[in-house]
Amino acid sequence: MMNKIFPSISFKNQMKNINKDSEKLGQLVIDSQSECIDLLESYDENKFNDLKRKTDEIDVFTIELERKCIRFIASEQPYASDLMYIESLIRNISHIKRVGHLSLNIADSISKINFDLVPEKLVKELAFMSDYVHLMLIKSIKAFHNHDLEKARELSTDDDKVDELFDNVLTRSTNLMSESTEGIENFVQLIFIARFLERSADRAVNISNRTIFMLTLKRPDIKPLDNENDEDL
Repeated sequence: MMNKIFPSISFKNQMKNINKDSEKLGQLVIDSQSECIDLLESYDENKFNDLKRKTDEIDVFTIELERKCIRFIASEQPYASDLMYIESLIRNISHIKRVGHLSLNIADSISKINFDLVPEKLVKELAFMSDYVHLMLIKSIKAFHNHDLEKARELSTDDDKVDELFDNVLTRSTNLMSESTEGIENFVQLIFIARFLERSADRAVNISNRTIFMLTLKRPDIKPLDNENDEDL
């Protein structure tokens, strides 16, 4: 029996469809996070409901994509780099899905804030943090799809900046809470938003860490995601 040297047509088609769906999922989450950031500037109930529907769509899409990956492994038995890519994608699906839920958490906190009682400067700092995390998410997903090791390695430094931004928002919010009892709930929600953004940044780092491992077979130096006890790789 002749050894299979070249991938079959079925193999190529399935891999092509998986790549296409992976890119689509990444774009869905990027768009979802972008819509969430827009709510911070101008809250709209209809947009919030649209974000809920998009989160549900992401949930369904992630399940279907994971099933495709499992079927592909079972039917085509990929090896070497192809197997490593599919296995990495399955792991990254969970991180991408979680980012979608974190965006919805952020939108929910935004809906509870009376921005008339929040200093504009603090809101701008949070908006800057949101934009920064959004760029991290884009970079991590693109690095995975493009097998870009250099970009993947940049995420660790980006995450240090997000930690700094989180500390700034936390300090300002707690100081304002101690100065006045009025509108404390607003500052609590702002801290929640900053924390959700920090967790989203951690997910972006984990996607990039998996990219690094996929390309080098070396485990990058990583820190724990958060208190959710999730695996990094």
